[in-house]
Amino acid sequence: MDPQSQPEQPGPVSPPQEPQSQSQPQPQQEQELEQPTVEQALTLVVEAPDGQTLTLLASPNETVGDLKQNVIESPETCMHSCFHLTFNGQRLNEFVELGDVDGLVPDSKIVMVKDAYTDREVRSHVNRLRDLLIGPYKPSVYAFGVDAGISVFSSVTGTLAEESTATLDSEAAPANGSLKVASTAGSLKPRKKGGKKKKTKTEASQTLSPPPSTAENGSEAMADSSAHPFKNYVFDQVPSLTEYFPSTYHQDRQIPQCLASLAVSGWNPVPQLRKLQGDLIYLTVKTLEGTTHEITGATSGFFINQSSASRFNPAPNTRVRGHHNHSLISLLEALSPAFATQFKKLQHFITSKPMLEVLPVATSHAAYPWCVQTRPDAGNGTAQLHTFDPSRSSESYLQYGVDASDSLRDWNDELQSHRELPRTTLQERVLRDRLINKVQADFAEAAAKGAQAIVEGSVVPLNPLEPESTHMYIYNNIFFSKGLDGRDTFKDQGGDAAAHVATSKDLEGVRILNGIDLENLCTLGTVVVDYKGERLVAQSIVPGIFRRQDDSGALYGSVDNGVTIAADPKFHTKVAKIAEYLHWQEHTVVDAKGDSHTLYGSIETKGITGADGRSYLLDLFRFNPLDIEFIEAECDASATEKSLPAYPHRLAMLRPEVMDLYWEHKSREAARAFLAKHKQEQEQDNKAQSETATNEAGSESAVAEDKPASADAENSSAAVSADKPDEPPKIPKFELAFNPDAFSTVKVPDDETNQAQHRQEQTDIRAVSQFLRTMLIPGLISDLLTYEVSVIDSASLTKLLHR
Repeated sequence: MDPQSQPEQPGPVSPPQEPQSQSQPQPQQEQELEQPTVEQALTLVVEAPDGQTLTLLASPNETVGDLKQNVIESPETCMHSCFHLTFNGQRLNEFVELGDVDGLVPDSKIVMVKDAYTDREVRSHVNRLRDLLIGPYKPSVYAFGVDAGISVFSSVTGTLAEESTATLDSEAAPANGSLKVASTAGSLKPRKKGGKKKKTKTEASQTLSPPPSTAENGSEAMADSSAHPFKNYVFDQVPSLTEYFPSTYHQDRQIPQCLASLAVSGWNPVPQLRKLQGDLIYLTVKTLEGTTHEITGATSGFFINQSSASRFNPAPNTRVRGHHNHSLISLLEALSPAFATQFKKLQHFITSKPMLEVLPVATSHAAYPWCVQTRPDAGNGTAQLHTFDPSRSSESYLQYGVDASDSLRDWNDELQSHRELPRTTLQERVLRDRLINKVQADFAEAAAKGAQAIVEGSVVPLNPLEPESTHMYIYNNIFFSKGLDGRDTFKDQGGDAAAHVATSKDLEGVRILNGIDLENLCTLGTVVVDYKGERLVAQSIVPGIFRRQDDSGALYGSVDNGVTIAADPKFHTKVAKIAEYLHWQEHTVVDAKGDSHTLYGSIETKGITGADGRSYLLDLFRFNPLDIEFIEAECDASATEKSLPAYPHRLAMLRPEVMDLYWEHKSREAARAFLAKHKQEQEQDNKAQSETATNEAGSESAVAEDKPASADAENSSAAVSADKPDEPPKIPKFELAFNPDAFSTVKVPDDETNQAQHRQEQTDIRAVSQFLRTMLIPGLISDLLTYEVSVIDSASLTKLLHR
């Protein structure tokens, strides 16, 4: 899966700091840099409904909703989720910034007030409890890989308590001051005073020199000074990535169990009669003591009812002590002493982990590592990768309700609305980028699930009577199409192979346009998914695009390979801003009727206006010109040349990094040529002025003898003029643009002016292609040979090539 995102650029490696930078003045300098941020923070005291107080630090730029979320995620108040905040008796709007609340100063007191539950709030409260019971590590059975976003930090370094104990046990450190590094296989544990650390089997297996079978004799071999350095070294042994994985990783992630089971009761959904009386949801809970209870979630909170697996009685069970509470967690603590004890251990387990290790990243996709390790054996010869959870099958109901109305999102409107947010201040830009990244991550996840359902045959196409390669789908308000040439659009460029590449180029065009971030010109949410050998393209839906019958709605570009071309003047003005960034050449093209149209980009790039009034650019795979040198060498091979097969498609285009490097290269050449010409002209002018001054000095020598005072003044003025430096020359603006339609099948006017311009545009594109083959690629190889740059895997090589 390749979600829409900005390509990462490898940053420069910072040089090593001098030892003086680690002296005592450094913390003072850091405090001075951080002092303004600390002064702007507000220290607020939040009072819980049970009278417990919580002190939080908040920025005036944060909203009341952000403060409420911090309260929900705090261990002291995590049992509350349905409440509102009040200040001086007035309810605070969750969308108002804290700095805009009248009278709110540091050490102000904010009170939590319980709210009545709704269907959405009660489901959110149950999901919150499920998240807490799962612990800080939330494995998903719907994940596309194993151990997404894995972190072995705690398994390598130990927990915070172990680190503090090891620090206090200074007597265990070697007397000679040497440093011993803990093995990556186990956690850091304190050693007893005067004791010897025995080498474990796991540590021995990860020793580089001796193999696992001979590691026990490793210490004897090291003690023998006459032993060969490569003694007991198995050269033919194939290393395994699992050997570098901490063996205690899965044990460190074992969380305390608080309940035997928590599930949605079979009495759901709530009948209409009980809805009128306030019932919202029914739950079945089995405690660690072995007792099973039926719990009702109502508008007033949660209470134990008198229902069973065979009899429905929603009346409260008043015989149970503490049968009602506003919070489900508080109700379970009163109902089960074991739950109360285990839940405290769970909270301590969560808070003992480093924040960056357990903090969920909702605005990006977690990476799937190559180095993983299966769970401990379950006893039946299989690894225990799946756990029993009765509420997992009801996850969709708990998240989206009975009718799943909350799951239907207007992805396009969310994306465009977030992009239209103000971005004048830093806080506004941070909020805008955070919301955009969040909706893009959600869209990519939904697109991946939809692509899986389509490939597995669970979604009916919109056009089932047409060939399978042309099938289109709509799933979860996302439009899906296959990366195949079902309509012969790329018939002369490679067919399916060209269509496969065009999807990646289209995604690259979306990234480029999002990086430019222009106003009043929108792109679609785009995700390319490869699953089970099939490629699908997921896009957000342009409003009103399926309601057009006769008119295609294209205001810019062509939808039929140049037969009809549109060039709306207003759209042309908007695209001109992109042309300035991407160095596009304004050029004239001719349609099938012989009419001329002026465009900036390729005719394949289409511009339309949606029903929402926004302007959209579609089909962005032709943002850059063709790599003509590569096409002629690899694609246009003659029939007699049988040494290598021809390249499968002709959609080989120059990358945007190459275009930028060539433009900068020619810009520097033009600047150097201008400066050289200016210097030559200046030298000629100085030489002419010197000759003129010499002639004038010889003819006026007699007059100079009669007027010494005047001559001295003129000489002094000339000396001052000579010492005055010349103003630097103003380098003219460099003009160089490229035509993306060069070397394509598009027609140009037959007049000599347009033909000459077209030939010049082809010459410029060929020069860029030659620049890539003769300078950039040999230069990169030279840097690799001289170790100016280095690569460690395919991802770093890709970043290096696309830098």
